[in-house]
Amino acid sequence: MTSELTTEEWIRLYEPGLLMFARLQVGYHQAEDVRQEVLIRAVPRIRSITDPPSWLRATAMNVINDELRKKFALKRGGRQTHTDLAGDTIAELADDMAWCAEAGLSLEQTAEYLDVIALLRTLPPQLRHVGYLLVFEQATQAEVARELGCSQTNVAKLIKKANVALTAARPEARTETAKRPQQGATEGRTA
Repeated sequence: MTSELTTEEWIRLYEPGLLMFARLQVGYHQAEDVRQEVLIRAVPRIRSITDPPSWLRATAMNVINDELRKKFALKRGGRQTHTDLAGDTIAELADDMAWCAEAGLSLEQTAEYLDVIALLRTLPPQLRHVGYLLVFEQATQAEVARELGCSQTNVAKLIKKANVALTAARPEARTETAKRPQQGATEGRTA
């Protein structure tokens, strides 16, 4: 199917998913740069790319990591992470809301989208990648394993790690956990 598409059709088909993935990884403004760089790399080899969504995401991660390496080289004294590139600023929130409006999402859908994005942005890059594939691409564990180049068992462990991190990141989950008595603490003591 990919070989039958014109370059413009190919870009129109795969660009939205690439942009959403890049926005999740590095935020709105840097995502535009990542998208442009990935598409520049993709156009000469469009006919030879067998799995465009996976290729685009892998290339996007390479572009992001290259940018991080450059920034780290300039800033030798500090530790650089993906969160340095993606901030939860008012501008980011406004951009996310504008994207939701352009996509025609309802207020409830927009609120849900913003909550999911905010939670996924709290994860380390590999877990964020897994979360994106599961939530937005609705990939199976086998598909995630194939894209990451690891076993399905490893993906299950990554999902468990992500769930623990996301539960810890949700304020209401922290208060519920603090209020809940520890299992076994009350069991067996009443006799």
